[in-house]
Amino acid sequence: MAALIDVPNGADVRFVCLEHEIESESEGEGEGGEEDKMRSRKRVIYANSQILASRSQYFQDLFATAFIETAQVSTDRFKTVVVESADFNTVYWMLRYVLAFFIFFHKSSQLQLLVHERITV
Repeated sequence: MAALIDVPNGADVRFVCLEHEIESESEGEGEGGEEDKMRSRKRVIYANSQILASRSQYFQDLFATAFIETAQVSTDRFKTVVVESADFNTVYWMLRYVLAFFIFFHKSSQLQLLVHERITV
């Protein structure tokens, strides 16, 4: 099921969210300073609304009613959900979890440590 995330074929909904990236720019060799610059871009994640709705009451409600996140007008075959309160990585891994009930974390992941801490408390 996790393989179904972000595959346009078979998808009928797209989630539009922002991806943030920090770039370092060198000011000048004499000053030796670097300035960090954040760059953001829109990203789209494709999914199947029926599968999401079958696995989550939230998605059942989202697709069955006119939630504010759901775009009212769609010019093609996709329903569009605009996510303004979460970035691309958060939305991607949340959708992956809903589809597969599984998330793989690298051993050194800060998020894994936080999740483990919350579960054991």
